[in-house]
Amino acid sequence: MTDDDSESNAAPALIWLGLFCLLLLSLALDFRNFQHGGSIDLRSRIVGARLMLEGRDPYHYKWKLPEPAAFCDPFNNAAVPVSTTTVTPAMVLLHAPLAPLPYRSARLLWLLLQWSALAGAAVLWIRAAESSRDRLLLAAVFVCFTFTAAWRLHAERGQSYVILLLLVAGWAQASLRESGWRSLLAGVLAGVLIALRPPLAVVVLPFVGLCRRRQLPGLALGLLGAAGLPMVFQPDCWKQYAGAMEEWAQLYRTTAPRPPGQAFPPLIEGFPIDVLARFAPIPFADSSLTFVLKSLGLTPGSSLPLLAALTGLYGLWLWRARRAASLLLLSGVAAWCYLTDFFLPAHRGTYNEVQVLNAIALGCFVPRLRSWAARGAAAAILAGWLVLLSLPSAKWIINMPTMVFAAVVTGILIAAARGREARPAAGAGTDGQ
Repeated sequence: MTDDDSESNAAPALIWLGLFCLLLLSLALDFRNFQHGGSIDLRSRIVGARLMLEGRDPYHYKWKLPEPAAFCDPFNNAAVPVSTTTVTPAMVLLHAPLAPLPYRSARLLWLLLQWSALAGAAVLWIRAAESSRDRLLLAAVFVCFTFTAAWRLHAERGQSYVILLLLVAGWAQASLRESGWRSLLAGVLAGVLIALRPPLAVVVLPFVGLCRRRQLPGLALGLLGAAGLPMVFQPDCWKQYAGAMEEWAQLYRTTAPRPPGQAFPPLIEGFPIDVLARFAPIPFADSSLTFVLKSLGLTPGSSLPLLAALTGLYGLWLWRARRAASLLLLSGVAAWCYLTDFFLPAHRGTYNEVQVLNAIALGCFVPRLRSWAARGAAAAILAGWLVLLSLPSAKWIINMPTMVFAAVVTGILIAAARGREARPAAGAGTDGQ
């Protein structure tokens, strides 16, 4: 072996080592934030899980003395009829194993689970890559993303979008290599996704019905299981959820009243109230289409026009892209899973951005999209770094990474609609249909 060969073999090993060190540094930074905040979004889900396990309504509960401090969420606005628990009963139940734990322990476990889900999605895509170059590229995208304001906010708030990232990654992988048990697995994952995030039904159901019919039995099984299990604890939970989301949508379209003064214990589960109720210093901004319309002086009177627009746009795209090669088609479906959040009548924070990584990863497998996806991801991640370093207050600056990511996935959608052929990655395989 020549000296040149030794150097060429050592270079990838050094890059992997560098990425691993950066990953440890990023985890340490998240742990530092963990020590100084209260994970306010996680708090609402833990409280919701505790209420659901006791058979109570987690979507309209209002804490007041002498109720146990375990049910206290300081961001639960007493001036509105709904609580801060805004995720589905299935997602609430996902947090149920953490509910009996002291909140400090639950927060630490959820931080580790967030990182595990991110790592799991990264491993799925890295293993599917056909070359060492692609594996390094994907690893770099995931590692570098953890240094953006979007990921820092996601981890500090205790958000759950990274769980959706992992499930969509598993569903896409199984859909690329469908045969026998993989069709059942893909269907189950699709059903669980819909139960955890109902708007994804707009994307998942037409795709399965038109392009992957073998997933339908598994989808029914996954949906019934994930949606039905919370009803064991609270039979009316889905009705309560639907009513609360309609009320929240109305409040979001207008302006929610300010919360009245309320007395809280100085310590809640060992946390000083000023720590538990502290907002993260990480900048955040809304980027939903409803917010954009409100910024222009337009007040949407109903959610239906935006949801109809989403359904129509996706339907037209799927019909045009249905004959595209599997990798290209799935990259577009993953892009739509990311885009659905823009159309919802609800706050869309930068923590939603983690969902774009599936579309970026799939785009990197498509030869004609690899450069576009990789360079677009690099530009968005760089913008995310700058937001985190500069801590801007202007919403358009905070949303710059979002705009770049949206441009990247739009390019993926256009490519799929044109039906460009793509050579499948060796690890990803084909769908066999």
